[in-house]
Amino acid sequence: MPKTIPQHDDEIDLLEIILTIFNNKLKIFIISFVIVFLSFGIQMSRNSAPVHLATTEIRPISTFDELEYNTYNLYFTREKTEANTLSINNEYSEEQIKIISGILKKQKKKLSYEFINREYLIRLFVEELKENTIFKTGIKKFSLIKKEDYEDSQSYENAVTRLASYIEFLPPNDDIKKSNIEPYWRIRFKTENIKLWEEILKDITGPSNEVIRLHLNDNHKKLIESKKKLKKFNIEDIELRMSNAILNYEKVSSRRLIYLKEQAKIARKLNVAKNSYLEPQSINTGNAVITTLIAKTPDYMRGYEMIEEEIKLIKKRNVEDKKAFIKNFSLLENLKEEITNNKDIERLEQLFKSTPAYEPENFYAAKIMFQSTVYENLNEKNNIKMLLLSLIIGLIIGIFYVMTEKAIKKRK
Repeated sequence: MPKTIPQHDDEIDLLEIILTIFNNKLKIFIISFVIVFLSFGIQMSRNSAPVHLATTEIRPISTFDELEYNTYNLYFTREKTEANTLSINNEYSEEQIKIISGILKKQKKKLSYEFINREYLIRLFVEELKENTIFKTGIKKFSLIKKEDYEDSQSYENAVTRLASYIEFLPPNDDIKKSNIEPYWRIRFKTENIKLWEEILKDITGPSNEVIRLHLNDNHKKLIESKKKLKKFNIEDIELRMSNAILNYEKVSSRRLIYLKEQAKIARKLNVAKNSYLEPQSINTGNAVITTLIAKTPDYMRGYEMIEEEIKLIKKRNVEDKKAFIKNFSLLENLKEEITNNKDIERLEQLFKSTPAYEPENFYAAKIMFQSTVYENLNEKNNIKMLLLSLIIGLIIGIFYVMTEKAIKKRK
């Protein structure tokens, strides 16, 4: 007769587990409560001071304040759209227009310039804050961390730098951009001292704006200096062209005098005193008139009287007379006078003085809205998370305990 092998019931009875948990719910509750209580006590002992996550908006200048820069910006819009800063009208020939364009090439050189508007100003403002220099000054000034808590000055400086590096700058949210709400840059920082942090934000707004204002003034001065240099270079280029034109005239005149003297000498040798040039002859054939062209007659046939008179006149010419014989010289003089008398630089200086950037009391690039800072208590948030986690762990341990206890009793 075959042996009977004992059978072990290893199947899990779900209903039995549920009944076991229900019948031992008090034990599970007590175990969970003890674990949650211990966890809460440990968490409270660690949190000596509440930590807040501070989020502060950075607001750009208003649309009305932006209008104060419109006239100044329009100057550069005009400068970019105009073909030349000097007028070129229809009375100039194609050759003269080429000369003008060549001279004005440097004047049209693109200078580095940014329109002063809310986008540009807020970008400069955020860049200045990101340098963290202004925040490090504020941390020291308001003792957000105390110097006496550190062994030496270097350790303190390192701690200040490290703390400032924790400050976050959040760009405008893309989701907000899609809505009707205007997006702003935000400053985010974890702090235990709300009052001191607000004082720092309030204190750095003015100095940050002043740094931006000085930057705009410095840029404007560099722009004016560059324009003055370009104007000076253009005038020098024109004067050089004029000087070269006169030198070239002198060379041409010198060669002309040598040639005329030779022709006069030949005329005297041949005793040709008067103009002996032959005129073209016309022959009437009945059906048409044919003009016979005679080969070019040598200049000595003009006669030495006429040639010597021309020599005297060339020698008698003064500087002003010479200019009349130089092609396009009057054009160069007009260009020089127009560039010299151009008032664009002076006008640009006046336009900048009319902007808020010229006076400290009227200027701001952006505002840190410290009064409306949103604070989130991280301790409360972390405590809730810890309590929920402790409760889950407590329930698991409680259930494990009662199931283990039942299994032991069952085996006995």
